[in-house]
Amino acid sequence: MLTKAQLRELYQAPSERSQKKLLNELEEHGKLFISRSPLVVISTHSETGRCDCSPRGGEPGFVRILSDSQIAIPDFRGNNRLDSLENIVETGEIGCVFLVPGISETLRINGSASVHVDPEIMGQFEDADSVRTYILVDIKEVYIHCGKALLRSEIWDASTHVNPLDFPSFGTIFNAHLGKTVLPESHEEIA
Repeated sequence: MLTKAQLRELYQAPSERSQKKLLNELEEHGKLFISRSPLVVISTHSETGRCDCSPRGGEPGFVRILSDSQIAIPDFRGNNRLDSLENIVETGEIGCVFLVPGISETLRINGSASVHVDPEIMGQFEDADSVRTYILVDIKEVYIHCGKALLRSEIWDASTHVNPLDFPSFGTIFNAHLGKTVLPESHEEIA
C-alpha cells in the first residue's frame, strides 16, 4: 500500500487554479447547478467506517437551497434500508456530487449533515407526501469538478446508451441476488 508521500511522487502538484476553486459556500453558479440538477449522489460513512454511496433524484431543483451555506435534500420513499440516513445520524458527514444531463462538469459539496422532519421545509419539496425526512447539509466545501470522467465515459452520448431490453431487468437481478423469485422479471411488469 502506498503512503501519501509515495502517492505524491506519482502525480504532479495540483495547479493553483484547482486549489483556488474550493469555496466554503454557494455562489450564483453553484446555485444554478443545483437548480438544474435532477440527480445527486450522496456519500456517507458510519462510525465503524462502513461507506454508503446512494443516488437521490427528482425533478430538476428537487434539492432546496436554503441559504448560501445550507441545502436540504428530500428523502423520498424507497427501500427503507436507511443506510445513508443512519450513517448521517452516526457521523454527521456527507459528500454530494450533483449532475446535470448534458453537462460534463459536476458540482461537489462536502459538509456536515443531519436528518430532519421540519414541516416548513418538508412542505417545500415536490411530492411532499412522499418525503419522510430530509437531509440538512451545512456546506463546508463546494466546487465545480472538471468533466474529464464524464467526457471519457461518453455518458451523455445517446449512441453509447444501452438498450434496456438488452440488459437484465431489476427484477431479474434482484431475484438472482436472493436466489428466488420475489419480483416480476420483465421490464414492462417492473414499470
